[in-house]
Amino acid sequence: MQRVERSGLCANTPLSPAVTFNALMCPENTLFKIRFAPVEQIEQLEMRIEELRAAIERSRRLTLAGRACAIIGPAMLVCFMLGLMNLTPVRMIVGIALAIGGVVLMGSSRASTEQLMLSLKRTEGERSAAIDALQLVQLPDRAN
Repeated sequence: MQRVERSGLCANTPLSPAVTFNALMCPENTLFKIRFAPVEQIEQLEMRIEELRAAIERSRRLTLAGRACAIIGPAMLVCFMLGLMNLTPVRMIVGIALAIGGVVLMGSSRASTEQLMLSLKRTEGERSAAIDALQLVQLPDRAN
């Protein structure tokens, strides 16, 4: 089969009777750039904001777990040195792994949380812009 390299069709689309169907299914085709109505766009942004808040909460929990591991690992090593715990090779490896893993987990989760917070702020800004685009009018209070 031949391959087509045209602006209206996807790259590497085979020439066949279904070429128009393949062109319509191409994600970079302008037919699939759907514009949501403002209300639908606000609903989509609200769902995205909720997803981001849940992801931020998970990331914060991971940061807390990393801090705990970063404290427990060195504490185990100190206990070995003071003779408070029996020193075995497995316990020594666990202590070192907890210390290193905790620092790594804490650092990566903190960076992820910061990225998610930036994305949340940007999405909330988009939501505010979409709400402003509705040009809602505030009605005066009816005093009886």
